[in-house]
Amino acid sequence: MLLIGMKVAGKINTFFSLVQVVALFAIAIIAIAHMPFGPFTYPEFMPNGWSGIFAAAALIAFGRCKWKPC
Repeated sequence: MLLIGMKVAGKINTFFSLVQVVALFAIAIIAIAHMPFGPFTYPEFMPNGWSGIFAAAALIAFGRCKWKPC
């Protein structure tokens, strides 16, 4: 792509980025239309509440420090 010029390559890159954003918005709209409340209607979605979410995030964050320095 760089052989045809920087301006053309930039325009092509911008076009494909816009296509990606439009596709992501389309997927989000379809998903929200299909299930408006998301997974929050299921009681087993967050059995431990927000404290469980934060505990899991802490385990993931500090667990990666074991193999390489943080």
